[in-house]
Amino acid sequence: MASACEQRYYADWCWAENNLLESSPTYLINLKYGVCIHFDYPVDQGVEFDEFLEEKTKIQFLSNHKFDQGEINALLVEAWNYLCLEEEELNKFCEEENLE
Repeated sequence: MASACEQRYYADWCWAENNLLESSPTYLINLKYGVCIHFDYPVDQGVEFDEFLEEKTKIQFLSNHKFDQGEINALLVEAWNYLCLEEEELNKFCEEENLE
């Protein structure tokens, strides 16, 4: 389980999949800022941070706030860090399930 600090810091982030579509697109969503980042999880899994940054054309802004490039970069860093924590938690869960 993520630390209490991590839980508070990333409380506005979620990982979502749309399984109704054949392609099952995956998104990182920030509820506080109204930002949705589409990424292809099976393909992008294991990519380096620089490769993740190159995907910023897949960002959707759901609010009327105009983000400058610095804000966009900060959101992408935060999204990457959240994704890494989510993958760690998923791996722990899978390991625990295999042990039982």
